[in-house]
Amino acid sequence: MTLQNSWRAGAAVLAIAIAVTLAVTPASALTAREKIQKLTFEPIEVTKQTPHRETLPNGIRVFTLEDHRLPLVDMVVIVKAGSLYEPADQSGLAELTGTLLRTGGTESMHFTDVDEKADAIAARFSTWVGTESGGALLNVHVDRLEDGVQLVADALRHPAFDPERYAVEMAQLREQIRRQNDSVQQIGQREFRKLLYGEGHPAARFPTTASLDRITREDLVAFHERYFAPNEMWIAFAGAITPARARALVDEAFGDWESKTVTYPEVPVVAGNSTPEMVHIQKESDQSIVSIGHLSMRRTDDDWALMRLANHVLGGSFSTSRLITEIRHKRGLAYATGSRFSTPYLYDGLFGAYAGTKGESTGEVLGILLEEVKKMDEAGVSAEELEVARNALVNSEVFEYENAQNIVQRLVDIDFYGLPENHYEAPFAVYQSADRKTLNEAIARDLKTDGLKILVVGDEAKFDVPLEDFGYPVRKVTLD
Repeated sequence: MTLQNSWRAGAAVLAIAIAVTLAVTPASALTAREKIQKLTFEPIEVTKQTPHRETLPNGIRVFTLEDHRLPLVDMVVIVKAGSLYEPADQSGLAELTGTLLRTGGTESMHFTDVDEKADAIAARFSTWVGTESGGALLNVHVDRLEDGVQLVADALRHPAFDPERYAVEMAQLREQIRRQNDSVQQIGQREFRKLLYGEGHPAARFPTTASLDRITREDLVAFHERYFAPNEMWIAFAGAITPARARALVDEAFGDWESKTVTYPEVPVVAGNSTPEMVHIQKESDQSIVSIGHLSMRRTDDDWALMRLANHVLGGSFSTSRLITEIRHKRGLAYATGSRFSTPYLYDGLFGAYAGTKGESTGEVLGILLEEVKKMDEAGVSAEELEVARNALVNSEVFEYENAQNIVQRLVDIDFYGLPENHYEAPFAVYQSADRKTLNEAIARDLKTDGLKILVVGDEAKFDVPLEDFGYPVRKVTLD
């Protein structure tokens, strides 16, 4: 058969196939969206992995989860030390301490030697002190694990807080403070927390020039000495390691560290209130940032999983949420919008919805935010929205179990916070079983639209609508 005849024969077959397809395809063929919605799947089951646990004589809790698929080991160290416990007038102390544990050298190694050793064993090594905890992370080849553990132990037990590196880190933090009002986004994120929590609460404290002026290198030494203790430490290994080897490595590097009594300041009660209020921060800019919200629950609240579903519907999804659809996709008014549901363990969290927009559409965007939040409160979510949110959260939850480090980190958190053994599995079951009635009842309980706090950062001269028109008392703030 010639090439031309072959082409003609193929074309004839293709034409017949198309004709047959058209003949059997109903006129009311499902759209791609409808086909996706009609897909059904078997319930997903997650097999819980249990690590080996033991406690050393000095109080260190050691967790080991074996996974020999790769010749790598992750080491996670958690210490009960956070900015919750730093003095109120020394904001930045905990953060600096956490940074300099890694960058400030040790009593036996100059900070450049620490970098060189980490590079020599091809290790990823970092330290931090956050709000509720501090610690270290290490990822290294199993053959260099002993060197890596010794490096971590030296940094956590014997930090030098080298004066030269201390000066560098302090200068960098001061520069961040100098530039903290450069954008409406930076201002909005910082000041919204202050509006909800009150400036005195640790969750709303940020380093300032004045607070850094009150911090010395000796304060970092004292903070470390007070809060870093083996009996307030959790060490977890995940990867190509056995429990016996984990115990031996921790014994060798940390076993002679004596335990001690650590006294923690009481976490302040949140001083926020439920009085509705609007704050405008004047910032000459082409852009505005608008945030609305209120104080919310802790991670341990019974409604937590249900409110995650609600948040996904409102603004937690970049592709399907109401705020994205209404503000960004339909009207093109925002470069960024959504909602967040922040829930710590040791103090109350927050709910917030936000949008960044041009100054000339500030009022329009604020109106949409208020409308969508109130619609969520009054009418709840639809059955279709629930299914979309359910599938999204169930699917995302599965990925939390795809590697040993994620699993062991969660198990350490359970012990660290004294949580029930099924703490992470329980929400998974809620996502799969929640019905619309149960979800909407939770929204009615937990979404406080009558006590919303509103923050607008932008240039009032560009606003399309006076903020007073929204019926809230407006407090005007000028930043230093």
